[in-house]
Formats: sequence, C-alpha cells, structure tokens
Amino acid sequence: MEGNSEKNEGDIRILFERLIMFKAIFVFTLITTAITAGELSSAPVNEKTAKQATAKEPRQTQVTFVGIVKAISTTMLVVERTIKGKVETLEFALDKSIENIRVGDRVKISHIKKDGKHIAMRVTLFIDKRIIKTPETKAAKQDAH
Repeated sequence: MEGNSEKNEGDIRILFERLIMFKAIFVFTLITTAITAGELSSAPVNEKTAKQATAKEPRQTQVTFVGIVKAISTTMLVVERTIKGKVETLEFALDKSIENIRVGDRVKISHIKKDGKHIAMRVTLFIDKRIIKTPETKAAKQDAH
C-alpha cells in the first residue's frame, strides 16, 4: 500500500504543479493584455485626424419649398408660402445675385439655417408640371373621341 500511496502523492504533486503553471500563464496573459490596452488608449493621435475631428461641423440639412417672391435685392430675398392655410413670410440671405426672378414669381428655394439666419443655396423659377383639368379641356377631349 505504501507504493500505492506514493504513486497517488506523485500524481497529486504533478497536478498541483500543473495548476500553479496554469495560474502563472493566466496571470501573465491578463497583465500583458492590460498593459497593451493601456498603451493603445494612450497612443498619440495623428494631428490631421485630430484637426479634422474638431474642424468638422455638423452637416446642415437643406430644406426645399415653393413660395411667391415678395421682395428681392442683391443680398436679400423675401418669400411667402402657405402651409395648412397659414401664410408664412421668410427672409433669405443670398450669396450671389439672382437673375430672371422678379417680385410675384413663383420660385422653388433650397436653403439651410445657419446662425439663426436662412441662407438660400439655390433659387429657381417653379413651373408646375401637373396638368390641371378644367371643364374646357374635358369637353375638348370628349369631342376628339
């Protein structure tokens, strides 16, 4: 029996040594992972990417609508539009002068809001492409058949 107990003690000693070795490897892996993670987070940032991140402004949303020109100058445009029965008058700053647009024209305007001001990005004459059927056009169509 003594030989058997020595064999069991030897097996237990081997298991114990393996357990200590496994713990040492595990602790070493944790420490190296923590050090590497710390180095990555404190790594110097490229100057170009840092400037780009701080220099980028939030993207402006461009809004488009149709209205009637009430006043126009080289730097300002006043447009009136109707929304749900309510009349709204908006003033827009112009970056460049607009040609071929006069007071009373119906225009399509794309603009952004910057620093509390509406800035017109694009102003074009609005041509309604929908065909409005009147009684006269209906009668003419029936006569053609």
